[in-house]
Amino acid sequence: MRLGVGESGASGENAADEAQGSGRSTSVFTGDVASFATVQESIFELDAASLEAEENRFKWKPFFIGFLLIPILVGAAMGGLAGGSEFGVDGYYFGWDDDLVAGDDVEIDGYTYHTWTAEYNLRIVPDPEADEWLYTSIDFRSDNQWIYCWVEIERASINIDDSGVSWREMDCSEDFRYRTQVSFEDDKFTYATESTKTPEQASVDGRKSVDWEFELLINLTPIILFLGYPAVMIGAFIKSRKELGIGMVVGIAPAFIAFWMTFLLMAMMYNNF
Repeated sequence: MRLGVGESGASGENAADEAQGSGRSTSVFTGDVASFATVQESIFELDAASLEAEENRFKWKPFFIGFLLIPILVGAAMGGLAGGSEFGVDGYYFGWDDDLVAGDDVEIDGYTYHTWTAEYNLRIVPDPEADEWLYTSIDFRSDNQWIYCWVEIERASINIDDSGVSWREMDCSEDFRYRTQVSFEDDKFTYATESTKTPEQASVDGRKSVDWEFELLINLTPIILFLGYPAVMIGAFIKSRKELGIGMVVGIAPAFIAFWMTFLLMAMMYNNF
């Protein structure tokens, strides 16, 4: 029995020595596998919450695009097209003068006429041979009544005075029985009348022939812009781009301001203000 105990003790010591001599350590993992799944689910929930918060966060960049960039561009384009159509880009021109200058008398077909000159400073030079139409009028005032003389230049009868100047006969109000004619050079119009009355004002307007493609562009583009703006705005809400849509709703005011600023700029440019 003693020998057995000794042998057992020796073998235990040898095992301890072997373990100590090997220098190796053993790691033991403990815990429940289900706890790892719970942690992973929590991480996924946090990521989803962060993503949802990011999506719900108000985005300022598309808002300012809808509030300033798009409305200003649309408003300025429509203002420019409207101004161009009104002030001559489409071939239309108009002039008005209430400060006519008296000139020398002229003799036309044996009759003496008093002359008055108006300078309209038109950006488009009238040309009865090429313009679609050219109309001018001169107005007098007598006994608190207006008296009008007018003519469509391209349809008027032409008279030539002794100096070779061509004059167009004008039609006048029934109670104005004085012959009245007009001649012009570029945008300077001279009115000749037998009456000694001083004219109150004169005007001219006409339209040059323009290409149908350009006329289509002038007339069709504002319609496209007018219908396209609300279409883009509605589409922004449908596609969950609410910031862009809200910006375009609020941006109606900047669009309105841009329209009138561009329109007035066109007016100043074409009227030499």
